[in-house]
This record gives sequence, C-alpha cells and structure tokens, in this order.
Amino acid sequence: MPVADAKAMREDLILWPPLVIIHNILVGDYSSTKVGKVVNVDSLEKILREMGFGAGKIRFCHGRPANQSIFTVKFLPTFSGLQTAERLHKHLADKKHGKQEFLQISSRGKNSEVESQSKRPDEFLYGYIAVAEDLYKLDPETKRRSLLKSRKDDIEAIADAPLNTI
Repeated sequence: MPVADAKAMREDLILWPPLVIIHNILVGDYSSTKVGKVVNVDSLEKILREMGFGAGKIRFCHGRPANQSIFTVKFLPTFSGLQTAERLHKHLADKKHGKQEFLQISSRGKNSEVESQSKRPDEFLYGYIAVAEDLYKLDPETKRRSLLKSRKDDIEAIADAPLNTI
C-alpha cells in the first residue's frame, strides 16, 4: 500500500465521540526544564474558553493516569460536536501547535527553545483529533467508552443522509 494511502486510512479512523488530545510539552519527556507550567483541567478549560471553544458539552480529563502531560477533550457525539472538535484541531494546526509540530518536538526529545522563553501556558499546548493510533493515550474509562468510526463511511454518510420527515 502506498504511504499516502496508509496515512489517509489512519487519519480516517477517528475516535467517537469526538476527542481532541492535548499535550502539555513542559511536562514529561519533551523538556529538560523539569519545572513545567502547571496546566490542570480547570486552566485548560479556561484557555479553551478564551480561544472560543467553551460552548456546549465538553468533558476534560487527564489521559493515562501515569501521564499528567496529556489531556483529552471530549465533545458531544453529534455532527456538530465533530465540527467543533475539527475547528479546535484546525485552530491548533494553524497556530503551529498541531500533530505535526508535536511529533517534531517529541522526536527531538529536548526543546531548548521552550525552556529559554517565558510564555503563556497555551503556548505549551499541542493538540489534534484523536485517531485509532491514539488509543493508548487514553484513560481506561474513556478508552472503554470510545468507538472507532470512519469519517468517510460512518460520519459523512450520516451527515449526507436525507432527513426522515415522518
């Protein structure tokens, strides 16, 4: 299978209800500072509200219990919930805080740029829509309640289906 097709298939299988994985790069293995900016669930909620993502039902929790650098943001299991999750994903990617940038930072291991500058807490957050390969980052409860759905086959089919007027 060509690499482009494999990548498209990986990105097509998203977790449902829609989840956005958020990494705090100043906690964990990505920074040598060991100081880190404290971003808890309440401060993450405030940061997302300031970005314009506070409306609706959103659930925040830490990822795996041993890893306090990962948060999951859970949206409603509706098409509008998916649209909000995709808007957050796009917003972070546009600010160069998406999955690609996170993978670059995590592959380097240490981030000397981050430790030398004092920034706002939201500048240490990287996020993206959760796909199948992100299951291991979730806490057991979220993992148990999540399904894999194909954007193309499962979700867009629902969105494009005619309304039943009866």
